[in-house]
Parts: sequence; structure tokens; C-alpha cells
Amino acid sequence: MNLNPHPSSWRSHHFRAMGTEMAFWLETDDQAAAQPAFAEAEALFRHNEQVLSRFQADSELSQINSRAGQWTAVSDLLWDVLVVALEMAERTNGRFDPTILNKLEQAGYTQSFEQMLTYTPLPNPPDYPVALGNWQDVVLDEADRSVYLPRGLRLDLGGIAKGYTAQQAVALLAQCGPCLVDAGGDISAGSPPVGYDGWPVAVTTPRTSPIQVDLFTLPLAHASLATSGIDHRRWQQNGRSHHHLIDPITGQPADTDLLTATVWAETAVVAEAWATATIIQGAAAGLAALQTHHMPATLVTQSEELLLTPAMATYAGVAYA
Repeated sequence: MNLNPHPSSWRSHHFRAMGTEMAFWLETDDQAAAQPAFAEAEALFRHNEQVLSRFQADSELSQINSRAGQWTAVSDLLWDVLVVALEMAERTNGRFDPTILNKLEQAGYTQSFEQMLTYTPLPNPPDYPVALGNWQDVVLDEADRSVYLPRGLRLDLGGIAKGYTAQQAVALLAQCGPCLVDAGGDISAGSPPVGYDGWPVAVTTPRTSPIQVDLFTLPLAHASLATSGIDHRRWQQNGRSHHHLIDPITGQPADTDLLTATVWAETAVVAEAWATATIIQGAAAGLAALQTHHMPATLVTQSEELLLTPAMATYAGVAYA
């Protein structure tokens, strides 16, 4: 996301975490106050990545995955993210499922994407005894905040973890002024800048386009916008093209007619889960589900057709067809 040109009071901070580029924006005339706020919010991303990353062998999530078949007490952070992930699995009728890590790795996504690109060919993926994940098999004990995973079941909280952390970062930065957090294209905003209805956030064409252009711009305030798609994280394995969005029903990369789905919601975790679920369902079923739940969303099909839910068309001021 590019907010240039912008007023001089819009301070920005850029760094890399959770396998993607991050950007903070904060409106303040006090540069001295902005820097420690940026540092604290970046440290939050570093800490949460250490707890929630499946790519770090010593993360708490990796430890939980290695203890499947027994009860394990977890930190407040892991508990909160897992609870919201399971809630979103239920709300999307299982199309978003945080328990499909086995099949994700079988498809070849065994390490962070930038590291995967250095391996040609990809190593043979592991063969796990459990064919498919099932979010309903995760058991929670709220009294002592412990989790039970059946043997063979493993969790991936990547997108939800990123959205959850973005929301936390907004809460931190908001203490200094109007703010926005761009977590690799998943965007959460606090109060709007002075004189604006919201932070001007552009919805763009997929990365498969020869030149990315803005489709339209939305004023984002006290809300989030998440984009999921198969236009970027792709790789070759056994002569076939794969992507990272697994259909929980088939256990394979989703056979979808969509390239991207961008969803507006009050929280980043809701937007993230619905964007993923929509790609997996495909254009017809995905659009119907979004409209049933009154979710503003923009879809781009593989034939480059632009689809908007009525709620998004109204929000963006775009004619709905």
C-alpha cells in the first residue's frame, strides 16, 4: 500500500516480519513520540511471530503441534488466537480451517515462502498419517487454558496470527494518534487522519496483471481490509503448480476460479478468514456466502472479471452489476 503523496504529519515505519513487508502509519507532529511507538509495535510483531509461527521450531505453536495426543497448557496469546481461529472456522462452515497444516506441507509449503524459492526442486514433502484436518477435533479447556490436539493433527495460524497482531498494533499506535497498520496487504486502521473520512486504501488488480493498477480507493477507519489470493504464493512440485490455500474438503490446493478476494470487516481476523474461505469456495458460492453475511467484498476471477458484493459497491461508491 502506498500513501504517497501525503501530509508531512503522516509518519511511517517499514520492516519485515511474519514472512512479509510491514508498514505502520501514524499521524502526529511529534516525530520524537512516533519512533518509540513504532519500535514498540514492531517488537509486538517480533514477539507474536516467535509464539505463533509454524516455521520456527522453538515457537510455542510448534511445541503444541509436537505434543498432539496430550493436553498442553498454552499462553494467553496462543489461546486467544486459537479461539478466534476456531470461531471463524465455524462461521465459514469449515472453509477456513486452522488444522490443515499436514496437507499444506504435503502440497510443498514446508518453509517460509521466501526460503522455499531458493530450493529447486522442492524436497519431497512428509507423508502424515492424518489425511485431512478437522477444526472440530480441537478440544479446549477454558478453566486452565489448555489445548488437546488428536494425534496427527497440527495447527497453522499464519493469516489469523498476522491479522490479530495487526489489531494489537493499531491499539498501541492509537495512543499516539490516528494510525494504520499494513501487514503485507492485510490492513487495519484506527481513527482517520484529520480532515479525512478514513485512511485512503486502494484495492488493486491481482499480481498476475502486467501492471498493477488501483481498482478503487476506500476510506478505512476503525476497520480492516484483508486480501487473500492465489496470484502470488505459488510453486512447482512434481511438475504441477501449487498454491497455499488448501481446500479442507479435498486436502488439495483449492481448485478455484478466483484470483483474489478482498474483504472489509470490523476486525482483521474476520476479514482474513472470510477472504480465505471465499477463495476456496470459488466465485459463485463465495459471493453467495458473503452476501448472506452482508460482508463488503471485492473478487477478481481468473478471467479478470471484477465482482463486488452490494455492500462493497455501496461502500466504494461503485455501480453494482
